[in-house]
Amino acid sequence: MTSDTETTRTHTVIVGKIRSNAPVNENDSHSITIKGTVNDDTGLPLPGANVVIKGTSVGTQTDFDGNYSIEAEPGTILVFSYVGFESKEIVCSSENKQIDVKLEYGGFLGEVVVTGGISFEEETPKKDPNWYEKAKQAYKNTQEFRRIKHERKKAERKAKRSKKQ
Repeated sequence: MTSDTETTRTHTVIVGKIRSNAPVNENDSHSITIKGTVNDDTGLPLPGANVVIKGTSVGTQTDFDGNYSIEAEPGTILVFSYVGFESKEIVCSSENKQIDVKLEYGGFLGEVVVTGGISFEEETPKKDPNWYEKAKQAYKNTQEFRRIKHERKKAERKAKRSKKQ
């Protein structure tokens, strides 16, 4: 029980979409090692899942069996993520040094389309109104060059055959 003069501080623990308040220990200013596993919604381990301290570039990835280990201060938020799954954020505490996470399938991945092509400067049509005609002529020149090259190789092969006889 707390008296009127004594207050208990709490911090928010975010577990997926569930929130709860947990008491904060005043002596939690040291780094602790958090260990655990990251699984998918069917219970299979997720190798290569990311575990990052929120707001930093400090993090790790899970091993082949979905296990991880990371050094963090109590009260920091760990972000667990994997491609195709919804991310989860969990607040570290000195009482819980084992955090096992189950990531839910995100369902937001769709078809990936890769395209390519010729890139022109954005202002090319504005600078030169005949840019399309020039591009067409460049294409014709390329075709003519290939034709000439083919004819030369053909003549070289014919000359080699006539020397052998």
